[in-house]
Amino acid sequence: GTSIMNFTVDNTAPTINATCNPVLTRTGNSVLVNATADDDTASMTLEVLGTIYNMIKDPTGTWIFNYTVPKLADGTYDIILTAMDALGNTGNNYLNFTVDNTAPTPLGDLNQTTSRTGDNLTLNVSADNDTATLTATILGQVYNLTKGTDGFWTLNYTVPQVADGLYTIILTGTDALGNMGSASLNFTVDNTPPSIHGSVLPGLTKTGNSVLVKAVSDPDTVRMTATILGTTYAMIQGPDGIWTLQYTVPQVMDGLLQVILDAWDGAGNHGFNTTNMSVDNALPGVNC
Repeated sequence: GTSIMNFTVDNTAPTINATCNPVLTRTGNSVLVNATADDDTASMTLEVLGTIYNMIKDPTGTWIFNYTVPKLADGTYDIILTAMDALGNTGNNYLNFTVDNTAPTPLGDLNQTTSRTGDNLTLNVSADNDTATLTATILGQVYNLTKGTDGFWTLNYTVPQVADGLYTIILTGTDALGNMGSASLNFTVDNTPPSIHGSVLPGLTKTGNSVLVKAVSDPDTVRMTATILGTTYAMIQGPDGIWTLQYTVPQVMDGLLQVILDAWDGAGNHGFNTTNMSVDNALPGVNC
């Protein structure tokens, strides 16, 4: 008699299809690995940084593992998946994930660093390409900056009624992973007009003589003029900080000749004061 029996040869390794989510992560976050393999797969492992972990097969037939990212330097790291069937055939697949623990580095500047109440400040900030949001904290209030097509973040800010002084803007950039980086810059509020103390040397003069108009003002004064007989002249600031004007006395009646001094600081505040010179063209009287 004859009997026929069969045996099956299986030398084929399991085939793995896998994904990890998210691919971009940071220390402390989790990366979920999902994998499917041939039905005869008996076990599957995952290897990261030299450590092997056993994956779990859920009721749908998907192999899963939730990997918590340890403290790692920024960079890309490999995941090696190994599937084994009942006969010991093994197949592999490779994934990777990227660690980003670096916070954005915002760098900002203002269109003017000295301002006064009511002025409009324009804040321009550059930051890393992966920056998702950027805020500015000014006087305790948080403002969201807008990213333009050129990659720069901007904010228009109107200076409120505040006391003169130095104020800080805190910039905070946050990327998609929640990494936060900060930087700061300052602006000065100056609502005080320049004070002026002027004089004319010599104080007593006559037609045709030259006099020197001198004025001392605050250090932040950027421009000063002298107006005499309706004509305004630009004064010049010397190395010692004193503003001067050389003026030739025209033909005028005897008496006091007023000099109006106007000064402007960098914030645009305007101050003024007056001084005088005495013109005397009368001949001395002689009694014999």
